[in-house]
Amino acid sequence: TVLVLDSPGGLVSGGLEVAQIAHDRGMSTDIPPNGRCYSSCSFIFLAGKQRSAQGEFGVHQLEGDGETSLADVQTTMSDVLETLLEFGTPTDVMTRMLRTSNSDVYVYQPEEMKRLGLVTSEMALAPTIKSEIAAGEKPSPSVVNQGAPARTTLGAFAVVDGVDDSVYLNGAIDQNSVADLRRALGVRPAAKTIVLLS
Repeated sequence: TVLVLDSPGGLVSGGLEVAQIAHDRGMSTDIPPNGRCYSSCSFIFLAGKQRSAQGEFGVHQLEGDGETSLADVQTTMSDVLETLLEFGTPTDVMTRMLRTSNSDVYVYQPEEMKRLGLVTSEMALAPTIKSEIAAGEKPSPSVVNQGAPARTTLGAFAVVDGVDDSVYLNGAIDQNSVADLRRALGVRPAAKTIVLLS
């Protein structure tokens, strides 16, 4: 299964949970042309067994809500570091994340991503989706799968019965997207492509 990512991020906890699901299921991750995977989306990308990026990959510091205690921020950061180490993430990425203000995003250049081993394939891992996203439009399930015989909506997901046997997610990364992903995978456990767009 390939998890196609195009998201500015969202909640750290949601990003970590989706990343853990992707890692545990041995999913591959892909950032399409004109796509971006920033902030908590980066955790999901790094969880991929195989990783490809034609779009942008970026990191930055965690952002608090103004009411979070220093102890809670440190505990969350510990969870992030522990998860990224489990995924084999290079220390350089974690250091860059900690040094980039949460009001900015450090976007890696393709050469950096290759040098650090962040991409394992230069080829798109989800070619059936690529052409739609490369055209510059954020596809909805109905746009990508026009004429598909059936579509079942599950929160942010639409499970589409069609040739590519895909699951599409539209929305920011949060606790709802974690629940929706679990539900969608329950309905379509052998989906070849899952798209996260927000």
